[in-house]
Amino acid sequence: MGTILSLEPLPMTLTKKDLQTGSLENGIQINRANSGYMDIDEAMVKVLETNRAGSPVWPSPYISIPTYKSKAIDAGIVSQVDLEKAVDTIRFGIGKSYVTKGDILLYNYIAENAKSGWKRPLYFTAVSGYNFNGLNDYLQLEGLVYKFVPVNGGRSGSAPANVNREKLYDNLVNKYKYYGMKENKNFFLDDKASYVPMQMQQWGYNLAMSYASQVTNYERYKKAYDAGQNPPSVAGYATVKEYLDSEADATEKSRAKALQVLDKMVEELPQPQMVWNREVLAEFGLTYMILGETKKGDNPTDDSKKSTVNPTTPATKDKLKKTEKKKEKSNS
Repeated sequence: MGTILSLEPLPMTLTKKDLQTGSLENGIQINRANSGYMDIDEAMVKVLETNRAGSPVWPSPYISIPTYKSKAIDAGIVSQVDLEKAVDTIRFGIGKSYVTKGDILLYNYIAENAKSGWKRPLYFTAVSGYNFNGLNDYLQLEGLVYKFVPVNGGRSGSAPANVNREKLYDNLVNKYKYYGMKENKNFFLDDKASYVPMQMQQWGYNLAMSYASQVTNYERYKKAYDAGQNPPSVAGYATVKEYLDSEADATEKSRAKALQVLDKMVEELPQPQMVWNREVLAEFGLTYMILGETKKGDNPTDDSKKSTVNPTTPATKDKLKKTEKKKEKSNS
């Protein structure tokens, strides 16, 4: 095959004949008698053999794909913070009762792309839900897309749990454009149009809390150390003092980044153009206060108390109680 738009063809062993109409059609049954992980190359051979016989069967619900880890690292696919977590083999299960031609093409592409040196990054996006063909554990959130990486980051519920924090921060704060909501007081969002900004709002909060957890952990150790107590040692540091001295600047940078993310969400996704429900308002207010910005936390906290969007759940009540305690402490 030649090049298209100066790009090389996707690295796949599936041929044009394998992908043509009439081949690998409809839902392809999975042979669930196989309980062990089957290498992707063996699976491809078997499914194509049954396809040529006229009745394709995917040979196993459990698949393994070699990652050629060193190639992935050389290609920059794995972030520096995840180097030690990179895996030699991707293993996943297929939860549904069948696979499609598109699924088979995806698995073949992943395997061949790894062999050829991870020359093309692979990204996923979802309008709703987290159906990623069984690959959720190996997806890393970077913003509006998930990047496929040879790192088992696990999942939170069904959502991929791995986050490239610095890439997400850069996208949310510096690179993304935000609809023009703040300039247009009559900006209207229906249920479907609000899905993406609501996701960004949630990602912004989660990212800010990730930074804030570093800050609170540092402050807890510092408070105990300054009080003459003997807090437990921190992994990677010989003494608590070494940890406090080494992480002081990084902690303040994390505080600044957390506040920048919160400010960006409040500025670019403003009320009333964007509906903020009670729990989100309480979360933002509490996070501001955790980061030492009590005045900034007052507005969303007060709005949460007055909001009629969503009933006040026990979780929201708990967050509001925490914000009140934070406010009292800062005023004392």
